[in-house]
Order: sequence, then structure tokens, then C-alpha cells
Amino acid sequence: MTVFDFVKMHFGDSSAQYLRNIRMGGNNNRKGCEYETSYAVFKICDIAANELNLDDFIVSYQQDAFVDDICVQQISNSSRINYQAKNSNGTAADWNDDIKNRFDLQRQIDMEFHKCNDSLQILLVSCPNKKAANGNKIPSNMRNFCFSEYFPYYKSIATL
Repeated sequence: MTVFDFVKMHFGDSSAQYLRNIRMGGNNNRKGCEYETSYAVFKICDIAANELNLDDFIVSYQQDAFVDDICVQQISNSSRINYQAKNSNGTAADWNDDIKNRFDLQRQIDMEFHKCNDSLQILLVSCPNKKAANGNKIPSNMRNFCFSEYFPYYKSIATL
């Protein structure tokens, strides 16, 4: 069974189509891709510097997922951290109903489809003010698995 089959079965045809559309948008955003790549490099370096068993981690991006930009999976404890990266200081980086819905659906997919023990969803933003504002907008019942995190935009991997 694919994740698309799972979404269609549990959330309906419109959610499955929405998931397909999310994937298409991710493929066409060059600036966003640069931001995602910089963060992925940062996470890989962070893991390499701080973890003893590198084979325990999988870092991927642009998965078939509602939170699709970057995923850090730790195999030994069956956990996933999913990142939705927004390289913007405008409304595109706001916590809103769409992000809330996507984070909620992704957590369900991680727990039920991927059989994870833990699943975190992070709205990654390139503006520290957005991070602070978003943190205040996350509903209290989601604050144990949803976060907003700041990571600056670097124009090239070399400057990172």
C-alpha cells in the first residue's frame, strides 16, 4: 500500500489529490529548494557531529507527505521529524489552518501508516519574528508535536 492509498482510504479522494498537488508545488520552487537543501545539509552535519551511530538516521526530502520538505527519521526509536520549510517573512510563513491540517494529517500518517512511536512536525521559517508569532498560534493541543523553528536563509551552501 502506498501513502496515497492510505490517504485515500482514511481521508478521502480530495485529501489524496491534495497530497499529490503538494508534491508538485515542491518540485517547482527553486528558492524554497535552496532553503530546504541548506537545512538538510545543516541537519546532516548536526547528526554527524552529535550521534555515534550514523546508520540509525535517514534524512530525506520531498517525500510523498503532507509535511514534505525534509524528514529526519531515527530508526532505533521509530521516530520522525518532518519539516515544512518556508523561506519567507510574509504570510506564506504563517501558521494557518492549512498548516494545522497538514501537520495533523502527517502525524496520523506517521503513527498509523509508518508505525512510528513518535512524530514531530516543524514549521521551519527564515524569519525570527515569524518563528515567535507562529509559536503563539499553535493550538495548545498540538504543542507537544508541532513547533515553529527559525533557520536563516543562506544564498549558497558555501556560506552556510
